[in-house]
Amino acid sequence: MRYTNLSPPWRKLLLTVHVATAVSVLGTDLVLLVLGISSVRGADPRTIYPAADLIATWLLAPLAVVALGTGVLLGLLTRWGLFRYWWVTIKLTLTAILTGVILFVLVPREEQRRRLSGRLVTEVMNAPDAPDALTGAIERGRALQDEPDLDLLWRSYCQRFSIEHAIRFIKERLGWVRPKVRHPEQADRWTWLILAAYAQLLLARGIVADRRLPWEKPLAVEKLTPYRVLRSFAALLPLLGTPAEAPKPRGRSPGRPKGSLSGPARRYPAIKKAA
Repeated sequence: MRYTNLSPPWRKLLLTVHVATAVSVLGTDLVLLVLGISSVRGADPRTIYPAADLIATWLLAPLAVVALGTGVLLGLLTRWGLFRYWWVTIKLTLTAILTGVILFVLVPREEQRRRLSGRLVTEVMNAPDAPDALTGAIERGRALQDEPDLDLLWRSYCQRFSIEHAIRFIKERLGWVRPKVRHPEQADRWTWLILAAYAQLLLARGIVADRRLPWEKPLAVEKLTPYRVLRSFAALLPLLGTPAEAPKPRGRSPGRPKGSLSGPARRYPAIKKAA
């Protein structure tokens, strides 16, 4: 087989493009690997999947096609050939396999994840009951494809920990479970008061100073957590004042009349969630 001899400038240009695109494919693969590791470590899928889809579709796929095309042209138009040297054949074969995987496996899968993440992850993160929302997400996934994307669903279910941190803050810092009330109505009223206090912390982010600890990073006003707002909230209360009047002394309470019995407290059954 006779090979067409390229002029040195064209051969150098074609070789430079081939090497540059091949190295760029490896670098883009590393970027996708970093995004995958970030998603496993709990990054927001609504950010990771669209970015991975954008990189795979508009950067990795064109680079892989150009690398394969320039490699074939170098084999056809130079003395190296396509099958003359075993290492050239192996390199072109691996490049062709990689390009096929990118075009027919990676790009469609990233597009599918990006499309599902906008519909499923938002529902799971915003739902008060993460397991029920996860079940709904599985049903929606079955309506969109044959089987739900388990890789997306387990990452979405991990987002329930953000809800659990909020519940822990309400319990430990706002005293949700501190009062020992006897009636469900009292517990409901106290829960609404706690939620009102939590809403006040969110609304006060723009009017309090960020008293961060030495190891904490500065945050924008709209991203201040209720815990960091609570540190400066005590300094805000004297400035706001209170609509309540000053307490007035009323003397000693007469207490319970002698001989009266209050009787045992009423017991309420514990609420158990069915399996």
